[in-house]
Amino acid sequence: MARNRRKWGRDWTARLAALLERTAGTPTERLRALIHEHVSIAVREYPAALRVFLVPREWPPAQYERIKALRQEHDRLFRTLVEEGVAAGEFTVTSVTTVLQCMHASMSQAPLWCAELPEPARRRAVDEVTDTLLMLVGITPAACAPE
Repeated sequence: MARNRRKWGRDWTARLAALLERTAGTPTERLRALIHEHVSIAVREYPAALRVFLVPREWPPAQYERIKALRQEHDRLFRTLVEEGVAAGEFTVTSVTTVLQCMHASMSQAPLWCAELPEPARRRAVDEVTDTLLMLVGITPAACAPE
């Protein structure tokens, strides 16, 4: 079971990193894509998995260290992008760390809110969570709507 957690954790983070590599655009467009993909993966594929990110201290020390490293790598993807948006003047935040804590906590709860919904309600809910989380960096839904 621990091996499966490591596998899906690495897979999930690798998929998010690959998404960022192939996604061009502004920090807003890229962060929207990153959040949307993260929430979509959580809701569709790993609804129970986010418990690992919420309570890693419950794991034995060796597993805790692996989970901690995975969380740091995962956080780095979001942190780099949020910092890029702040530096460009595109994002307004009180604190990058606080924004990321709120963002990660909300994303970890998304499967509770969305996973059991029928389509297309689930798709709308994932879009709404994504738009809501973008407001943490000062981006309103209207500002990132496709033209």
